[in-house]
Amino acid sequence: MATVHELADVLGEEAAIYDLLVSAAKRKKDIVIRNDLPALDAVMQEENDAAGRLMRLERRRLSLSKSLGGILSIEENKITVMSIASKLSDNEEAERLRLLAKRLRAQITELQGINGDVVALIEGTLEYIEFSINAIRARTGLNIDKGRGALIRHEGKSLIDVKG
Repeated sequence: MATVHELADVLGEEAAIYDLLVSAAKRKKDIVIRNDLPALDAVMQEENDAAGRLMRLERRRLSLSKSLGGILSIEENKITVMSIASKLSDNEEAERLRLLAKRLRAQITELQGINGDVVALIEGTLEYIEFSINAIRARTGLNIDKGRGALIRHEGKSLIDVKG
C-alpha cells in the first residue's frame, strides 16, 4: 500500500533533480553565450541523464498518487498532490506535500524561463547566420538551387556594390 511518506520522498527526489536541471540550464545559457560547443554537449548529456531519472520518478509518483487517491476516495481525474494533501488528517504530512508541490511548481517555472532564454539566444544566432549567408550570397552572386543543390552564379552588381 502506498504511503504519504513515500509520495513525499518521491517529490523530494524530483525537486532535487529539478535543482540540478535549473543549475544545468543556467550553465547552458552561459555556454550558449560563450559559444562553447564541447561544454554544451556535456551539459546536455547531464540534462538527458537527469531527465531519465525524472521520468522514472514521475512514473512512481503517478502510481503512488493513484493509489493514495483511491484510498482517500478522490476521483481519478482529480488526483493531484494538492487534492491528496487536502484529504489528509495528518497536518504535518499535508503541509510537507503542499510545500514540495509549491517548490516543484517554482522550479518548473524557473526552468521554463531559462530554457526560453536559451531558445531566444539560439534563434537570434540562427537569424544572424542566415543574414550573413544571404549577405555573402548577394556579394558573390552565388546562390544554391534548392531543388537540385547546384550553385548558380548571378552576374551583375549586388546591393553592396552600389555606391551612393
